[in-house]
Amino acid sequence: MNKTKYIWKILKDRWSSPYDEIMIRFNTKAEQGDKLIWRVFINGVEHLASGFEIEGYVYDQISNENDVIKFNIGCHGRVRWHGAKAFIITANKTIDV
Repeated sequence: MNKTKYIWKILKDRWSSPYDEIMIRFNTKAEQGDKLIWRVFINGVEHLASGFEIEGYVYDQISNENDVIKFNIGCHGRVRWHGAKAFIITANKTIDV
């Protein structure tokens, strides 16, 4: 898919439906030589990725899983896949007053 079609598809998604909640963290269970070293959670569903690119606003996030603290990158937006790599365009930042 060329870049123009890719960007248009994501922009169309931005205006037509709610954003996904996305969380990214390193896969600590990955072994030497594994290609899928990132865990990408989209609305709570885990996907493994070889890498990722993010365009837009992101924030730090800390979660507790089975009494283990996990440090994540979080955002709201859309994920598109090119093979095993995740391309993410985020929603605009909202200011809490």
